[in-house]
Amino acid sequence: VGWNYTRGVVDGSSATGPVRGDEFVGGLAGVSHGGTIRKSFASGDVDGREGVGGMVGYMVGSTDHASTLRDCYVSGEVTGNAMRGDVVGRQDNHTVVERCFSMRGKAVEAFR
Repeated sequence: VGWNYTRGVVDGSSATGPVRGDEFVGGLAGVSHGGTIRKSFASGDVDGREGVGGMVGYMVGSTDHASTLRDCYVSGEVTGNAMRGDVVGRQDNHTVVERCFSMRGKAVEAFR
């Protein structure tokens, strides 16, 4: 998914191949802007320069539409120069991350 926009839903999905890019690179979605991703996983390695995450490169929402990531896991290696995370690379306002983890050993519960 390149861009999961307001009210978009990704449910029960998976991605298994490697992903490479520049900014906002994710194993399943590059950007989730007010969308929902749930019950999904990504297993490929992810590599980028900035905003690099095993599941989502960049999450942001609004007061009307929070960006939500629930019940997911990742297992690939994540490499990047800035704003890198095993699950989410960059996370801004109005986001919810629940019950998501990396098989590389780092649990994630609503972080910034």
